[in-house]
Amino acid sequence: MKPVYEMIGYQLVDIKYKRLQLGVPEYFKLYLKGSQFDEARSIYIIEPLFEIKFKDVELSTLLFSAAFRINDLTWKEKMSKEQVDATFMAAVYPFIRSMIHHVTDDYRGAINLPVIDIRLANLEKGVTFEPHIKSHDPGLKN
Repeated sequence: MKPVYEMIGYQLVDIKYKRLQLGVPEYFKLYLKGSQFDEARSIYIIEPLFEIKFKDVELSTLLFSAAFRINDLTWKEKMSKEQVDATFMAAVYPFIRSMIHHVTDDYRGAINLPVIDIRLANLEKGVTFEPHIKSHDPGLKN
């Protein structure tokens, strides 16, 4: 018996990364740029977009694409588009999280996204993370 869906794969489609100095980002945001379903092949594609804003530089973006084969169309039809999008975003999030860590890792330190359950997140609006810094270490300030 096959699972209701299978992840075919994911990739980093486009990157614009600007970072000039030490310090944590002002914020980072993850949302869904778009999604589509190819009925003929039963393949669902999502486009997660990750934004990072560092102080005094333009917005950095990393656009991903992930594809899923739907083995049980009845399962998909019982869910709203938002639920399907959220399920697939939650399935690919750990891989995106890891890739963002590796792509941004340099002498200033990597961007480490938290481990979270994003199945109930509003992906149209996005999930925004803003650091709360308590240290007085100048290396940790924005």
